[in-house]
Amino acid sequence: MYVRDYVKAAYDVIEREGNVDKTLSALRTYLDGRGLAPMYPRILRGLAEEFRRRERTSRPVLSVARERDVARYEREIADAFARLGSSEKPAVEVNDNLIGGFVAEASGKRIDRSFKTKLLHAYQRLTAR
Repeated sequence: MYVRDYVKAAYDVIEREGNVDKTLSALRTYLDGRGLAPMYPRILRGLAEEFRRRERTSRPVLSVARERDVARYEREIADAFARLGSSEKPAVEVNDNLIGGFVAEASGKRIDRSFKTKLLHAYQRLTAR
């Protein structure tokens, strides 16, 4: 299994049972028993990110590099939120990590149309050869 699989499984158990301490303790014991203890910190980081993402995406959020990008990508943003099934007006956040474009998040889903992601994917394709 991969880290993301453990994160999803642990998140599902925490959401279902509601006992974070018991779940993390059982996860730690399980990983130790299989010699996978070095994965534990990465799983914890993944869980923290998952909780932040789920909390944040319970309401629609639009992340842009600059305020003017909202008007620039108005049609694409509207299409993205329609695909996410959100009719609410999103909260707009300016994210300094984005180079351009936008990231739309709603209902636990995400559509990333940022330049940063496009550049990273291009770099990964070029260096994988």
